[in-house]
Amino acid sequence: PGYGWIPFDPTGGQVGRPSVIPAGPPVASAKPTPAGSRGTPRPIVSRRPDQEPNGGGSTGGGSANRPGDRLLFGLLGGLLVLLIVAGIVVAWARGPRGEVSPDAAWRTLLRSASRFGFAPRPTQTVYEYADGLARLVPAAGDDLDVVATARVETIYGKATLGQDRLAAVKAATRRLRISLLRLATMRGARRTTGKGPRRLGRRR
Repeated sequence: PGYGWIPFDPTGGQVGRPSVIPAGPPVASAKPTPAGSRGTPRPIVSRRPDQEPNGGGSTGGGSANRPGDRLLFGLLGGLLVLLIVAGIVVAWARGPRGEVSPDAAWRTLLRSASRFGFAPRPTQTVYEYADGLARLVPAAGDDLDVVATARVETIYGKATLGQDRLAAVKAATRRLRISLLRLATMRGARRTTGKGPRRLGRRR
């Protein structure tokens, strides 16, 4: 605005001066070679990226897109996952090392069950909580009895357990680390760790 159009001729307004290219020295033409000789250049064939050998483009990664390679990578990945899971299960199954006190065994039990959403209620006693877990995982009932009874006798009864009882608590704790894994499949179940018929606490 305020200037308008300015005429301009990009070709130079027909004022260019043609230049004369001087002739070079004469050069003899090459002799024709027989067809099929070793000196015959191979024709250049252009390919699109999707027509490169091995099915790849200019990135050089075409061989990794073959179905066989993808299957191999999938099998290797699955094997690696299985090895990791197996290592975790073995380490978990071996359980605690050294001497295990009843209090430590009970805290291990609480952590294992709480990870899956089955933590004890504030008003539950040791036997009530262990009984609720035993009703959810019946196979763990005896081990829960061992740990719960040892907890009550040492904390509330101030008793000192012998080596046999401590060994039984340690073995029960190791087994509970595996048996309580079944709680992971009960995510949608009602948390039935409340009061019920007393099954535990048979020892006195």
